[in-house]
Amino acid sequence: MASLDYAYRRLVNTLGPERVARSEFERMVYSHDFASLPKIALLQWKLYPDFVALPQTTEEVAALVKLSDESLLQITPRGGGTGWYGGSVPNRGGVLIDMRKMNHIVKFDPDGRTVTVEAGATWKDLEDFVESKGFALPIVPVNAIGSTLGGAINSGSTGFGAPRGGSLRDAIARLQVVLPDGSLLKTASEADAGGQLANLTPLFFGAEGTLGIITEATLRVVPKPESSKAIAYAFPSLAASARFLKEIVDSALVPYHAALASRDHFVFERALRPDSPDPADIALVAVQGSKDEVADQERTVDGLASKENGVKLVPSVTDQLWRDRYNNYSARRLSRGLVTSYNLIPVSRLPEAVDRAVEIRDKLKL
Repeated sequence: MASLDYAYRRLVNTLGPERVARSEFERMVYSHDFASLPKIALLQWKLYPDFVALPQTTEEVAALVKLSDESLLQITPRGGGTGWYGGSVPNRGGVLIDMRKMNHIVKFDPDGRTVTVEAGATWKDLEDFVESKGFALPIVPVNAIGSTLGGAINSGSTGFGAPRGGSLRDAIARLQVVLPDGSLLKTASEADAGGQLANLTPLFFGAEGTLGIITEATLRVVPKPESSKAIAYAFPSLAASARFLKEIVDSALVPYHAALASRDHFVFERALRPDSPDPADIALVAVQGSKDEVADQERTVDGLASKENGVKLVPSVTDQLWRDRYNNYSARRLSRGLVTSYNLIPVSRLPEAVDRAVEIRDKLKL
């Protein structure tokens, strides 16, 4: 293995001194993502990178990958660091590649309904750009303010719009990827080897950067809906709100988004922000379409909520909940041990899963 001083000189020769960091503080910042790992993890893994590199082009990323082979230093690609499981955190030091300087929108094709973006752009910036052109993204990850294109694709993220737009994987038309040997691959069936290869785009979705570093993505866009509306309801119990969401699915209504948050969540939020909604078990539903379609969907949702004794919240509270939908879990700041997680369950068993989660919470006195 090459010495760290030699590796640093090679990195500086590739990127320049202003885009290579090695100070203790800068390395510490990159030693965790949204969820801080317990201190005991520092005894088992080397979470601090030896260097932080900030490339601006695909060619520079390729050069960093080739340098890794030369120096035998591990490389860890990183987007916005909004993950919760350490996926963008080194475990053996090495070079952490921060992709956020590659944040440009490369091309917008309204006729083909696609947009090509560098991997370090955030989803919120991309959403704002697309909407300014009269289009919309079919799905937007939950941490859109900080989450980057490459990070969400690498982690197999889900998000807002999934009930209608499907998986984020389905919204990806093609990718540009730097492979482990430093070569460049453009996915999609017509892009490589004269069309002799299969579409390799899905291969990199959820691969966590193990198969290559995504530097550019082309996404499909859809026409911006004529009307959108968020609706929120407070329920007498978490179980009632879970039954309400199940009934939405059973009714064949396809909302843009549907979610529930427990009373405990808003207790935490109120401790941090006095203007947060009154603590309650709240379900938030968003519908889209023509003005008439949105009105019909709202009446249907109102009827389903009334069956479970849901109380419709005033527009000012609902609008605040919808505006804050992309904010990271702010209550995380109250406890270093509070980690938000994704759990996949069949919608038909959502009420059962909620009841079981409450039992576990009470048993462990969380």
